[in-house]
Amino acid sequence: MPSGIELAVDSPGDAILGVARRASSRLFLVAPFIKTHALLRILEEASPTVSTTVVTRWRLIELIAGVNDLEIWHILRERNDHLVLQPRLHAKIVLSETEGIAGSANITSTALGWTAAPNDEVVLPAHGSYFEALESLVKRLVETGVRVDDAIHDEFRSHLDKAGGVGQSESMLPIDDMSVNAILWTPTTRDPADLEALYFGYHHRLTASAAQAATFDLIALEVPPLLTSDLFHTHISMQLLQHPLVRELERKLENPRRFGEMLQIVRRWSGETREPAAERLQTLMRWLLHFQADRWQYQKPRYSETLIFVGQDAPNAASSGKQP
Repeated sequence: MPSGIELAVDSPGDAILGVARRASSRLFLVAPFIKTHALLRILEEASPTVSTTVVTRWRLIELIAGVNDLEIWHILRERNDHLVLQPRLHAKIVLSETEGIAGSANITSTALGWTAAPNDEVVLPAHGSYFEALESLVKRLVETGVRVDDAIHDEFRSHLDKAGGVGQSESMLPIDDMSVNAILWTPTTRDPADLEALYFGYHHRLTASAAQAATFDLIALEVPPLLTSDLFHTHISMQLLQHPLVRELERKLENPRRFGEMLQIVRRWSGETREPAAERLQTLMRWLLHFQADRWQYQKPRYSETLIFVGQDAPNAASSGKQP
């Protein structure tokens, strides 16, 4: 690795704050997901004389889930700074007149290492030709994007309100950047059918809280648009196959396990107390029996629920007992 280049893996936020602090005239913040509290923390480090331009994307399903905040416009407008929308944005870049950083971290507290359970992220300073390439990319993003004004913000707010979503602050959601939390995320939608209802356009059947949970899960699972019902089920099943807690349950449930035994597995994995771990387990069991019915068998004898992992050759779980 060239001299002077270091990976910032322990606290990407500290590296980004350093760039903001040392900026003398301009600062560019580029990320698909931007939360109000994280943005404010960065802006507080910048000198009042620094002109800041933020580039992000606003998508309805992400705004409903609360992974992006419309309110950042008010913050930037009050500072006479700029906000630019790029609907296909995926890059994460911080750039001043002399420094550049690129990496995996969005501008959220979880991504930047400012929570008790941060993401695993990396940001890498750019030097020489790499810095020039970042400058060129950011310039293009700003010049070809749509600059937000009050009219655009109000239009997005109107659509968001009509869709029944008001977004959530970081403190109200388990995680705020759902694209990089496969280790911590487990299903939050109590009834898997709600997930399908939202995806296939029947959101009017759902309560506000059910729609919020389903939106959260759809983003966490990165479900692509326009899937058939069969492909929708297949996509979610494949995502569950990659989940570390599901894999742990597969290993431990080759023999039937009662609910209390399964709960201990979940508590060791999540570090939670009994009540939230039990809710997590109940929801996950519903998902496994719904989306992987050929891999799990559920029974409810007189005293306790039991679940057993049987792999792909199992009879349909619906014949084995009522789901939890």
